[in-house]
Order: sequence, then C-alpha cells, then structure tokens
Amino acid sequence: MKIFHKLLLIILLIQFQYPSKAQRIGISGGANLSHYYDYKEMDFHYITDYKNGFGYSLSLFADNLFQKDSIIPLKLRLKYSNYRGHAIINYSGLSGGDNKDINIKKSSLGIGVFPLNFSIENFFISIGFDVELLLFDNSTGKIETWSLLESKEIKDLNKIDNKYLTYGISCEIQYEIPINEAISIFPKYSTHLELCNDLYDTNVWRNYFEIGLLKKIK
Repeated sequence: MKIFHKLLLIILLIQFQYPSKAQRIGISGGANLSHYYDYKEMDFHYITDYKNGFGYSLSLFADNLFQKDSIIPLKLRLKYSNYRGHAIINYSGLSGGDNKDINIKKSSLGIGVFPLNFSIENFFISIGFDVELLLFDNSTGKIETWSLLESKEIKDLNKIDNKYLTYGISCEIQYEIPINEAISIFPKYSTHLELCNDLYDTNVWRNYFEIGLLKKIK
C-alpha cells in the first residue's frame, strides 16, 4: 500500500505542476478485445474455458473541465461498446450438474469519470472509473443438465444471468498529433477492468484500440 500511496502522490504533484489547458472535445472509435475470467479455483467440480472476442466501440469525451473551480481538471467520457467472447462453465456435484456453453454478444453504454490526468510530451494519460449500462444482449448458448434421478437434457439457454449495471476502473493513453493550433488526431489505447461480475461468476477485462479527433473549444 505504501508504494500505491507514493505513486498517487507523484501523479497528483504532476497535475499540480501541469499548466492550465484549454477545454477540448473529441471523438474516437475502433476495436476492442474482451477477455473473460473468474477468481474461482478450478477442480473436478468446477471447470471453465474462456475465449477472447473482438468487438467495436465509439467514444465522445471532453477534458480539462472545471479548471476554474477545481485544482484537478476532469475528463468525462461517453462510450458505446459492442463486445464479444465465449465461455464454457461446467459445474458438477455428487447428485448432478450442468454445463453452459455461451457465445457472448453484448452492447453497453458507459459513463467514465477521470480525475487523474497528466501528460508527458505528446502522451496524455487518464485514470478513472466507468459505470456501464447493458443495452442489448444477443448472446446465445446451450445448457446441458444431468442428475442421478433424471437423464441428461440439452436445451437452449434462453435466460442468461447478466448484470445490467456494472462498474470498473479505466486507464487511457493517447498520443496526440497536432494538425493546427485547434485540432489534433490521436491513436489511443485504453483498458477497462470490471470490479463486479459481468456474466454469472465471471469478470471481463476489455482492451480498446482507437483512432480519434479532438478540438480545442476555449
């Protein structure tokens, strides 16, 4: 924890020394890669297999906000994400069990708040958190159940245990290339780590690779 506190102090000191900048708005879009995982220990009762999936995203943002009222400028972001993956979740006990095979296809709308923002040359780094609302779930799958008293049954997985409101931490790194005094283009890498379950007992870690355009507004 001491290392974390020192790192946070360094980031804040960089921000305090960072000169005031014009407020900016921007748009970016690109691809994302989702990685599903869980924290459970696998044994002969519980076995999982996750595969990464590619999707796409679109973001709108504004940064260097509220500088007149606060020492720390904020960045706000609105992000639409379409993300995919594949999960096999197998649970078995002495009296029965089930095996879920799910092709994940989801869309969400997230609001990001980034209180930590600093720059190194043309690199701009933002750290904050996101709250996401599930918009659409086009996932499909099958569930195979068995028990000592009943024969094996395979059926479509019509109802998937989704979390409709999720949250997590996010980090963005973008390299800005000025076109003129007001407009810049940038490639951006960002990552989002959910701190709650996204699907059954699984979490998702998404990585974004985007290209964007930003403009100074004042």
